[in-house]
Amino acid sequence: MARCIAGSSEVYRTSPRHSINFVTCHDGFSLRDLVSYNTKNNLANGEANRDGIDDNCSWNCGSEGPTTDPEIDRLRQRQMRNFVVALTVSRGTPMLLMGDEYGHTKGGNNNAWCQDGLLNYFDWDAAEEDRDGLARFVSLCLQFRADHTLLCAERFVNEKDIEWHGADGGAPDWSRSSRFVAFTLKDTARSEFLYVAFNARWEPADVRVPRADSCVWLRVADTALPPPHDFVPYNPPPAALTASGTYHMPDHSTVILCAAM
Repeated sequence: MARCIAGSSEVYRTSPRHSINFVTCHDGFSLRDLVSYNTKNNLANGEANRDGIDDNCSWNCGSEGPTTDPEIDRLRQRQMRNFVVALTVSRGTPMLLMGDEYGHTKGGNNNAWCQDGLLNYFDWDAAEEDRDGLARFVSLCLQFRADHTLLCAERFVNEKDIEWHGADGGAPDWSRSSRFVAFTLKDTARSEFLYVAFNARWEPADVRVPRADSCVWLRVADTALPPPHDFVPYNPPPAALTASGTYHMPDHSTVILCAAM
């Protein structure tokens, strides 16, 4: 994940813009289905569910398909935002599947190329209904990326640009069992700093945020918060840091902080 965030220099040796970054595409689950289904549901394609891949790298967050459980729905909303943040902060060219910006579902169909109907059509009514939800979050994420050269620079990051952290603020745990990673992007010439942390653990974490010279950390995004507090790009509030410099992150959440003088 760290290599992908940094632009995959081991693959694209000349420029990170050659890296087309995506979470979902036309083959496989949509973003909504990625967090709603463990298994494909392709019976409508007429091939007895034999078509389409079986390994979707998905997790239904505790219930298969549509749910009325508010806790599961909140977790799914959080997970979709986590993926969007990962896409936003990665060096390279982001690609978003049509409909993912409002959480389009194909009912678990991961091979819907043959469907000329609602499974594949852009649902303008659903997009309008979600204008203050995920759609707003996605829009603001992409605008935030465009406004910050730290995120869209056309060169690979180096040791002067980025510092990786563990939850305790020290060196990150790169083991396979680790479910937390954070980093600080730095442009010291412009006194610009961004801190991004991903907590994929099953439990919350009190994350030690690094010092950024004499700057104050402001909260831009926290996927654990409900709209409109999940993303506040223009007048972000101070990050809720404790006296020891820690920020509380619930399980399965992501945070973006920016530093200001």
